[in-house]
Amino acid sequence: MVHSIVALQTGYSLWTRDIEAGILPACRELGITLVARGEDVVATCRTKRVARLEENAEASDVRLSADEVEAIAAALPAVHGNRYSERAMRAVNR
Repeated sequence: MVHSIVALQTGYSLWTRDIEAGILPACRELGITLVARGEDVVATCRTKRVARLEENAEASDVRLSADEVEAIAAALPAVHGNRYSERAMRAVNR
């Protein structure tokens, strides 16, 4: 029996954007849902109130220009070191 891949969970953030080169375009082309923080997924802070959840959901209407994304990336501190051990890094995005 063969099952289709319908979702992929992976690390994706302003500091870890290496999936933009290959994995993200492949997911878009194949209709696979990416479960991560990113341009098509809205991460919201934990909340106890419906009003705050609705307010956070409105962030999905915000569209950043390429210049704005670049400015945000430039403002972030540099990443030092790998996010996982050397052994684990060999398995990332494989």
